[in-house]
Amino acid sequence: MSVGASATPYQMADEMYRQGLAALVLKRPEEALWSFRSALKLYRSAGALPSWRCLSYFGLSLALTNGAGMPEAGRACESALKN
Repeated sequence: MSVGASATPYQMADEMYRQGLAALVLKRPEEALWSFRSALKLYRSAGALPSWRCLSYFGLSLALTNGAGMPEAGRACESALKN
């Protein structure tokens, strides 16, 4: 599903989240990372807290792309647990 030009930032964030999931399924972690990072920015611009799922998948994408030792990946996953 693609959002139209009149979509709200929250709707665009949801679409980026779905694109990130699809990229993970297709084993494209760099693309997934970009999508989840974009979704997180859009959620924040909409004044909404990002979902724990988006934060968790963002952390997973970071780890897959840059290695599990990335502190930011761990923080994203920890933040997801708190939400």
